Amino acid sequence: MRVQDLSRESQTWGTVVPVVRESEFHKDAVFLLNVPVTPEFRQTLRIYSMDPAATTVAVRVFGISGSHPEAFHAAPVDPILGQTSVPLVPGIRDGVPAFAVVNDLSSIANLNGASRVGIEVDHAAAGPPIWAFVSVTNNETQHVTVITPERPPTP
Repeated sequence: MRVQDLSRESQTWGTVVPVVRESEFHKDAVFLLNVPVTPEFRQTLRIYSMDPAATTVAVRVFGISGSHPEAFHAAPVDPILGQTSVPLVPGIRDGVPAFAVVNDLSSIANLNGASRVGIEVDHAAAGPPIWAFVSVTNNETQHVTVITPERPPTP
């Protein structure tokens, strides 16, 4: 699926919003890396759970101190800027994922001085598979970028 602003077609061809299959949901934590949090952008975090019943997930926002997104996983661990439990809205029927939307990352973390962050979304050890992504919108151009999960490198 693609999002495109036809009035700015000469500037951008839009961005892909993935259509995710159940097999692509994560049984472990979801990592979203290199999310810009400067005033030029707004971010929306979307979280989905294959369990249609209401549940919660833990969301942690980390600073990224290195020059590459891989620094999110490097030792020493980058600082946790904030964390919270996010309740998921139940799916309307079986087969429809539960979901949550966080429109303001500063409601989770103190982002003062940060230019980009990493986000970890996790559920209970025996919880159902989850998936998440962040859409980042440029406040001036309205161009959208989608940041999808990355698996952390194995040691």
